[in-house]
Amino acid sequence: KFEWRDPIFNSPQALQSQADAQRGSVEDVQRRYVDYIFNGFRDKAGNFAVFDGLTWKGLRDDERVAQIDLGASGLNIDFTSGTATSQAIRAGAIALRDQMRRVNNQYAEQTWYVSGEIISNLERYFSDNFQSGTIMDEILKLTGVAAIKEDSQLTGNEIVIVPLSAGVIAPIVGQAIGTVASPRPEYNSDYIWRTWGAMGLMVKQDINNKYSVIHASS
Repeated sequence: KFEWRDPIFNSPQALQSQADAQRGSVEDVQRRYVDYIFNGFRDKAGNFAVFDGLTWKGLRDDERVAQIDLGASGLNIDFTSGTATSQAIRAGAIALRDQMRRVNNQYAEQTWYVSGEIISNLERYFSDNFQSGTIMDEILKLTGVAAIKEDSQLTGNEIVIVPLSAGVIAPIVGQAIGTVASPRPEYNSDYIWRTWGAMGLMVKQDINNKYSVIHASS
C-alpha cells in the first residue's frame, strides 16, 4: 500500500519501489503456504479450518500422514546424535524405510527430507577405522531410498518421507500466487495492491487406510 501523495511517486525509483513491495508481498504469501503445508491452516480462534467436513492439519499432525515416533517408545533412534554408532543409524534408517515398504505396502522410491542437524550427522564417515564413505552414502544404498535432502522447515530429529513418483501427494492449485491492484475510485484514493493465491495439498491413503507419506520425529 502507498498513500496517494506518497513522495516516492515523484521519484524515478517509483517503479522499483513498487516492484520491491510486490516481491515482498509474494514472498509473504509463499511463506504462509509453506507453513500451511507443514502445520495446517487455523482460523482466528486457533481451530483448524474445515471445508466440506474436511480439514488439513499439516504434515506434522494430519491423520492421512503416518506419524512415526522416533523416541524411546517408538523406533528409538536419534538421527542427530553424534554418539549413535553408524550401524545403529543405518539400522534405524532400515526400520524407518520399512514403515513405508513393509507396514504400509508402498514400494515407490522414497525421498527423505530431513533437518539440517540430521544432514550434518549423516555426513560423518561410516567407519572411524578408515576413511570410508559417509553414513548418508550407506543409507542411500538401501533399497527404496532414492534421495536425502535438507528441508529448512524441519528441526532436530525430524524427517518427512515422500514417494514422489507414486502420485499420492501433490499441490492443488486453484489460483497461482499473484498480485492485483485495487480500484482507485477517487483522485485521492490510496494505491493498494493485494497478493493472494488459492492452493492446497493432496495426500492420499489407499482403500485399506495404508499410508504413503511419513512424518517421523521425537
